[in-house]
Amino acid sequence: MRNKIIGLLGIVLSSMFLSGCATKGTITNLDKVKPDDAIMVAKFRILYNGEDVTKKCALMFGSASGFECALDETGYIFAQVSPGPLNLKFVCIRGWSGHSFEPDEITCQLAGGGVVNYLGDVTVDWQGKSRGSIMALSIVSPIAGSVTGVGTTTVSVGSHLAEAQAAFQRQFKTNRILTPALLVVKTQQ
Repeated sequence: MRNKIIGLLGIVLSSMFLSGCATKGTITNLDKVKPDDAIMVAKFRILYNGEDVTKKCALMFGSASGFECALDETGYIFAQVSPGPLNLKFVCIRGWSGHSFEPDEITCQLAGGGVVNYLGDVTVDWQGKSRGSIMALSIVSPIAGSVTGVGTTTVSVGSHLAEAQAAFQRQFKTNRILTPALLVVKTQQ
């Protein structure tokens, strides 16, 4: 019986995690962004052993507010967040595995005051295999199951500012300009 309850809890929490951004999160209307907050725009592409699994993934970020986002086929994230330091904490491939990052491994500084911060076009390339399945993932931390895998993960950040600007303008019907605040990937020693 306990396993059934844990499994059900896992399904509920995974659904919450993978349904979109939590905390401040995804924005659909720029007028609802608080004046002191930051707007974050980024495009992610997640590769697993050469296969593009972006639309099967979710990301967890650490910042003053912290938030999580499920990715769609476009890979774009448009989110309202607290200004200040931000780091990529975790990439989850829906339902079975993921990769966590150290707090100082992938970071940036977000400007507030309604600035539209462009974090870049980020590719996470994971070569390896899963160690297990994720039973549940909460907003704060894993609850049960193995959430890491083995292998190598390479993260690269490029800038396609014009494409991101066009995607932002299509999404919000605005002429607001993106300000580069590219994620920085700490080099391995």
